Amino acid sequence: MKKKLVGMLATATLLTMALAGNVQAAEIRSVGPDGEAAVDASTIELTDDQIAQIKEGGYTAAICLHYGGNDWSTSQQKGLEDTFGELGIEIVAVTDANFSAETQVSNIETVMAKKPDILVSIPTDATATADAYKQAAAAGIKIVFMDQRADGLEAGKALYLQITMVMDMHQELFLEML
Repeated sequence: MKKKLVGMLATATLLTMALAGNVQAAEIRSVGPDGEAAVDASTIELTDDQIAQIKEGGYTAAICLHYGGNDWSTSQQKGLEDTFGELGIEIVAVTDANFSAETQVSNIETVMAKKPDILVSIPTDATATADAYKQAAAAGIKIVFMDQRADGLEAGKALYLQITMVMDMHQELFLEML
């Protein structure tokens, strides 16, 4: 049940990312980091029952950004805050590592003390931050990685979901499910 709700939370996050990034439909040719098939964000939506389940869950979230000082990060944060608010998910922390792996590790450790149900993050350095993310996952915090994942975390072996947005000639989006 909890895994299903995490999937719904991650779907809500994916929808937020797509809307905030103004992703347009395009042929999706990418695959996930482990070869997963891509999913067009416009094909994903939560049912009224799923939304009600999330709202009744009393969930909390934290957002640990790699950098918050540009329009892209600001729009992602706003989209997450708006969607989490609509779903009744309390945001317990928002952090900006300012591209510092050491700061991000400290931010994750601080966030862990708040015991969020979900952590949305972009690692500043996939290797240097990996242990902090592993500790968060071991503590039961479900992790949604945007763009890249931390080293050593694999779907099915650590509880995380990855949302990757690729900005090139085609805007592509893919979702790696648990």
